[in-house]
Amino acid sequence: IAINPEGCQDTLTQTNEIIDPPLADLVLTPDEGCAPLEVSFENTSIGQYLTYLWDLAIDTSVDFEPGDIIYQQEDDIALYEISLEASNFCGSDLALDTVRVFPQPVAGFGIDLDEFCSPWTVNMNNTSLGNPDTYEWDFDDGTFSNEAEPLTHIYYTGDEPTDYTIQLITENECGVDTFDYTITVLPNTVTAFFNTDVIEGCSPLDVEFTDFSDGSDVISYDFGDDNFTNNPNPTHLFTDEGFYTVTQMVNNGCSFDTTQIVIEVFPSPDPAFSTDLPNVCEGQPIQFFNETIDVNNVNWAFGDGEVSNITNPLHIFENGGTFPVTIDVTSDFNECIATLIQDVTVYSAPESDFAIDSQVGCAPFEVAFNNTTVGGLFNEWDFGDQETASVANPTHVFLNNTADPISYDVMLISQNIQLCADTIFLNVVLSSSPVANFELNITESCSDLIEVIIDNQSIYADNYAWDFGSFGASDNFEPGLTVTGVGQYEIELNASNAYGCSDELTQTVTIHPMPAVEFSTSEPNGCIDHQVDFFNETIGGLNYSWDFGDDSFSSGDNPSHIYSEPGSYNVSLIAFSDQGCTDTLEVQQLINAYPLPVASFEVSPTLTSIYNSEVRVLDQSSGADFWSYSFGDGQISLFPSPSHTYETPGNYIIDLTVSTVNGCEDAAFKSVTIGEEFNFYVPNTFTPDGDNINEYFQPVILGEQMLEFYEFKIFDRWGIEVFVTDEPSEGWLGDFQGAMDTYVPDDVYTWQARIRIVGEDESRFYYGHVSILR
Repeated sequence: IAINPEGCQDTLTQTNEIIDPPLADLVLTPDEGCAPLEVSFENTSIGQYLTYLWDLAIDTSVDFEPGDIIYQQEDDIALYEISLEASNFCGSDLALDTVRVFPQPVAGFGIDLDEFCSPWTVNMNNTSLGNPDTYEWDFDDGTFSNEAEPLTHIYYTGDEPTDYTIQLITENECGVDTFDYTITVLPNTVTAFFNTDVIEGCSPLDVEFTDFSDGSDVISYDFGDDNFTNNPNPTHLFTDEGFYTVTQMVNNGCSFDTTQIVIEVFPSPDPAFSTDLPNVCEGQPIQFFNETIDVNNVNWAFGDGEVSNITNPLHIFENGGTFPVTIDVTSDFNECIATLIQDVTVYSAPESDFAIDSQVGCAPFEVAFNNTTVGGLFNEWDFGDQETASVANPTHVFLNNTADPISYDVMLISQNIQLCADTIFLNVVLSSSPVANFELNITESCSDLIEVIIDNQSIYADNYAWDFGSFGASDNFEPGLTVTGVGQYEIELNASNAYGCSDELTQTVTIHPMPAVEFSTSEPNGCIDHQVDFFNETIGGLNYSWDFGDDSFSSGDNPSHIYSEPGSYNVSLIAFSDQGCTDTLEVQQLINAYPLPVASFEVSPTLTSIYNSEVRVLDQSSGADFWSYSFGDGQISLFPSPSHTYETPGNYIIDLTVSTVNGCEDAAFKSVTIGEEFNFYVPNTFTPDGDNINEYFQPVILGEQMLEFYEFKIFDRWGIEVFVTDEPSEGWLGDFQGAMDTYVPDDVYTWQARIRIVGEDESRFYYGHVSILR
C-alpha cells in the first residue's frame, strides 16, 4: 500500500508459490531374467514442475517413462545399472536400480589336430560360454562324458582312415546349446628295405642305392659319413677309408621303419710330390720328390714326352711352357692305384743385347745405351766404374781424371718377371779431357768502367783461347781486361790438350743502368685529412721507398697518403732497379695541409608559436672566416649570429656551414619547431542517437603539437567518473567507463581537463558541462 503526503494511496498484491524439492523413484518390470530380457520402466517420482533424465545403461531418455528395452546376454551374468534423475528449480534427486540378465549357454570346444595316426590321443579344450550347468560329451565311438574341464580321448582305426564326429551339449536354466566337430584317424603300417650295387672297394668309392620299401611316403638315407639325402634311389661317393653303416628311414606320416647295410671303403694312396725350385727357367735342372707314403710302384710322365720310373727323378725342360706332370702310385696294402697331375710352369729366358753410338770418347764421355734385349723386364747395368743402374736405357757419363786413356767393361744382366736371366758385355775406352775453369774478381756493377782480373783454374789443358767479344781476344794464360759502358759482355775460354779433347766455359760481366727518379702529385695543397695521390714517373725502377714527411712511409709504386695534421711536408722517393742500383729525389715543402674550422651555434627558442616566431642564433664556431646559415624555409644569412622570423608553423632544420680562406669547411645543424597558437574549445551538447551527426563529445585543440601533458575526465551528478582519457584524439560516445554495452542516461555531466604546454612549468585546468540528448 503506497500513500503520498496528500493522503492518496494505491495497493498492489502478488502471489508467491512455495514447492517441494523432487523425490525420484522408479520400478523395473522385470528386474532380472534370461537373455534376451525385455524390461519396462515405471516413473513413481514425486514433485512439481519436474524434468527427468534416464540412464538406461545402453541408452538415455528425458521422457517421463521411456519405452521398453531389450537387454542382451554377455559371457557371464550381465548387470545393467539404471538411474533416474528428477529435477526442478528446488534441486535434483537420483533413484538407482539394476537389471540382471542371465546368459543362455553357448557350447564350444577346440582340439589340437584335425587328423592324426592311430592310436591318437585327442586333447579337447572346453570353450563354452553362458555359465552352463551341465556338459554332455558324445565321442562317436560309443563312449560319453559329462566333464567340464579339458579332456583327452584315445581314437583307433584299422587299415582305412576313420572319421569321428565329437558332440558337446550344454544346458542351464535359460536353455540348451549343441556343438559338433569331426576328426580323421589315419592307419599306421610301413616297411623299410633297399639294396646296393657294391658293398666294398677302394676310395673314392661310388655306390648306387635302390629302394624296395613298402607303404612309405617319405624315404631318406643316412650314409654314415655326416651326409644325408631324401632321394629314394641315390648315388653316393665315399671319399675316406673305413666302415660306413648306411641307414634307410621310411615313414608314411603315421609309422616309421629303418634298415641298414654296411659299406667298407679300402684306403687308396694319397699321391703327392714337390720340387726343389718354386720357379724354373728353361734349361735349368729341376728335382722332383715323391712324397707319397706306403707305395710299391711309382711312374712319372713330365708332359714334354719324357717319362721315368725313378722314385725321385731329376729333369731338365729344354723349352718354356706349362707341362702337366703325372705321378701314378700303387698301394703296398691292397693294390689300390691313385694318380696325381700337377702343372709345372717352365719360364723362357730373355736374350740380352744393347748398342751405343761410339765405344771411344773424351772425358767426360756421355754414352746413351740402347737396350735391345728381347723378353727382358728387369735390367741391371754395371758400367765398370763402380756405378750401376737399373733402368732400361740409361745414359752414363764416364770420367777420366788422369792423363792416360782408361778402359771400362760394361755389363748388362736382363731378367724377365720370372727372374730368368741373360748377361752381355761391351768395352768403352775413355781419353782424359781438360776442364775449363776461371774466376772473375767482378761480374756485376752499377759503374760504367771496371777492371776485370781473371783467375785461370783450368786443369788437364795445354792451350788457352780467350774471346772477349768487342774487347778483343788473347791466348795468354791469364790476360787483363777493361770493360766500359752499360751492357752484358761474355768472356769465353776454350781449353784443349794434345789429344784433341777440349772444354769451354763462358761467364758474363754486366754493367747495370742507374734508375732515373721522378714523381708528381695530384693536389699538393688541401685541408686536413687531405688525400694526396703520388704518380711515380721513375725510369728503370723496380722497388720504391716513399717518405711522406710526417713519419709515414710506403713501398707502393703509386701510393696515396692522407695528411691528418696541418703543416708543410717534404716528400722523398728512393728507387731501386732490378739489379740493386738506386737513385733518390727529395722535394722540399711539397705538401701543405690546412686546419679545419669547427662549426657550432646555439638557437633560442627551439619551440615557439607562430605568434612569436622570431628565433636568435648565437655563433660558437672556431677557426672560421666565413658563415652561411640556411633556415629551412628558403631563407639564408651570411652573418655569424643572425636572427630570423618564420612565417608559417612547422618543423625546421637550421644548417650552418663555416669555411676558411683556404676553403676548409665544417657544418652543424639544429631543429626548431614553430607551432600554432594554442586554443582549447569544448562544446556543451552532443546527440549519440545513431544518425552519424554529433555522435560523440570531444574538445577541439589548436596547436596540439605543443601539448606535453593531457588529461580529460567526465563525471555524473553524483561525482562518479564515467569517462577518462589521455589521448586528445579520443572522444566520448556516452558509454559508462568504456563498457560499449552500457550507456549513461540523458542528463547534464561535468567535464574537467588538465593540460601542460611544452616549456611551461604549471598545468592549465579547464571545467564545464555537457548535455546528452538522444
